[in-house]
Amino acid sequence: MNATQTNRYLASAIAAVAFSLASCGDPCDSATEGGGFFVCDECADVVCENGGVCVEGICDCAAGYEGDRCTDESRVNLIGSYAVFDRCSRSRDSEYNVNISNSSTGVSGVSISGFWGTFVNDVTAMVNGTDIIILDQEPDGDGFTVSGNGTYTDGSISLNFTVSDGELSDVCQSEMTKLEP
Repeated sequence: MNATQTNRYLASAIAAVAFSLASCGDPCDSATEGGGFFVCDECADVVCENGGVCVEGICDCAAGYEGDRCTDESRVNLIGSYAVFDRCSRSRDSEYNVNISNSSTGVSGVSISGFWGTFVNDVTAMVNGTDIIILDQEPDGDGFTVSGNGTYTDGSISLNFTVSDGELSDVCQSEMTKLEP
């Protein structure tokens, strides 16, 4: 390597170290030395709770949790009473109220009482962020099953679900509006 090549190499190496330090801040806190250069560890000071994993400085939360550090339960926003309007393919349009509460099925589970205006027992659903999933279930043990999915946004739930007796299905679109406590 001649003197010109050596100078270019040194200038390049110094620029790379300076960029690493500028990007990461204090190398003792957020960078590690690797191959003569400082490498950013964007997750060095990030603590993700409840099974969350840091990816490029941002927490990727486990199902049922959200927030900057995965400390907030996703289902908390849904808990409460709702006025419901259903538009269904077989049954007539209906209005009724439901109550959504925490379920004992885990941190992402909720129970919906009064669902479809007909079910006596609670329908259970899973919450992940703003997504709601009703897995196929037979709440009353009478042959009527329900399944569906939807989203929660700013005090409202939009839900598509199907109730079936094994022969006929009632496909419904539901709009639920959270009632003030």
